[in-house]
Amino acid sequence: MALYNITDASQIIDIQAINAACNQIDEGAEDFKYASNKVNDAKAYMGGDAMRVDGETMEESFETIANGISNVKKNINDYTNSIRESAQAVYDAQQRELAEYKAAQQNNN
Repeated sequence: MALYNITDASQIIDIQAINAACNQIDEGAEDFKYASNKVNDAKAYMGGDAMRVDGETMEESFETIANGISNVKKNINDYTNSIRESAQAVYDAQQRELAEYKAAQQNNN
């Protein structure tokens, strides 16, 4: 059964372009790791007592912010991996469909 109605290789998704785009997104996500490290550096530089007000510090807030920023990078990477996997599944299905189409065409000749 034809799911994508592939009859020519030009109709198959461009898996290399999809992977390249995901790689560029992942590279951009590295900025979140850098930002997270800078927040941790700021926390370490200021120390726990530097921002103490009424016995409360900003130390936990810095850690929460750094973890949140770091999680954005992880979420982006998880998303791009999901895109790659889905695109590969579609590509493989389209390749099979094209092979089946060509085989049917040869059998009809």
